[in-house]
This record gives sequence, structure tokens and C-alpha cells, in this order.
Amino acid sequence: MRLPAPVVAVFAALMLAGCQTFAPAYDNTLDTQMTTAFQGVAKLSAEIELGSYADKATYDGATGEYTTIISSLTVAALRADTLPVQAKAPAERARTLLVGLIKGCQTQVTTVAAIHKATGLAPGAGISAPMLTSCDQAARAAQALKP
Repeated sequence: MRLPAPVVAVFAALMLAGCQTFAPAYDNTLDTQMTTAFQGVAKLSAEIELGSYADKATYDGATGEYTTIISSLTVAALRADTLPVQAKAPAERARTLLVGLIKGCQTQVTTVAAIHKATGLAPGAGISAPMLTSCDQAARAAQALKP
């Protein structure tokens, strides 16, 4: 049996509205900023593991990388925090969790930067893995909103 076009349109609208109940709407800027941040974190992590930042004197040369990553995460957190959702719906909780993941990534990056500034970053010391994992989770959560 073939359904009339207006019935199909109403059904499709209801399905899309249901999605908004469970997850915030996709935001391209959020996705782009998280991708930029995660790519920066992956590069930074590789440089740490290759010994590029073993001496604290290398901190000044890395501030541009930290700035790019942290500024992308700041924009992403602000965008995520303002995603439209229905009040008290699961989407509101999902938005809160997404913002928490992004801020957790940002905390990891600023912690690594502080360690770098104070002592340098020894390769193989396990400093980069928590940062990389935290930021990967945040980036995946942002990309999961993509329709």
C-alpha cells in the first residue's frame, strides 16, 4: 500500500522532531572547531611522543599550537552550550554532557601546557594519552550529532 505524500511528509516531520528530543541539533561550526582542536591535539601528542618537547625551553615555541587548540575548544564549548533543545528533554542532558566532554578536553590540554611550561614533556611518560583520549571522545560526540 502506498501512502499519500502528505502522510509521508507528516510522518517524516514527526521523526525529525523526535530526534530533537534525544539529541541537540547539528552545528557545523561546532563540528569544525572540534575537528580543528582534535587534529591539533593529535599533532601535539605525536610531537610529545617523538621528544620534541622534552625540555621546558621548548614551551614558548609551542604556545601557538596550544592557543589554536584552546581557542577552538572555547568556541566549540560556547556553540555546544547554546544548541537549541527542548527543556527537560534527553537532548538537554546530551547537550550538557557534550559541553562537559569539550571542557574536559580543554582541561587536559591546559594541564599538558602547564606541565610543558614547568618541566618539559618527556616522551613515553603517559602525558599525552589522557589528553588524546579525552579530546577524541569530545570530537566523536560532536560528530555524532551530524544527520
